Amino acid sequence: MAADASFTLEGEDQYFQAGIEVLNTLTEGKVHVNVNKDSASIFKTDQAVNNTFEGPHPTGNVGVQIHHLAPINKGEVSWTVSPYGVVQIGKLFVDGKYDASKVVALTGSEVKAPQYYKMYAGSAVNKLLDNTINGSNVRYVSGNPLTGTQIN
Repeated sequence: MAADASFTLEGEDQYFQAGIEVLNTLTEGKVHVNVNKDSASIFKTDQAVNNTFEGPHPTGNVGVQIHHLAPINKGEVSWTVSPYGVVQIGKLFVDGKYDASKVVALTGSEVKAPQYYKMYAGSAVNKLLDNTINGSNVRYVSGNPLTGTQIN
């Protein structure tokens, strides 16, 4: 039910690659790009270790992926960045501007017309939900259904 990053980041290839280059300068460790086997070519890079995962949940969970690729020992730190965050970093260093816009998916069984919306990070979603929901006994989750946050 999460937005498809291959779709939401379409045309952002140059920024994704630039973001990976910046991440390489920020760490002495390896930068890994972990993708689903069907992911778009935007995520393929010579600047990082490319890893492919497939299978049911929890295969897509970043903690599970880290456990299998480079387990963390006590006192060690591992950072994660979403594909959207990598593109934001790339835009900052290529264009010198912070881009707070993002594409989100409004989905679920009670949504009249599931679709994508371009918004700004931190935007209130109440206007987005007006006249788009069928039922009255609905739970709103920001993020994905498994790890997202329930909102009013």
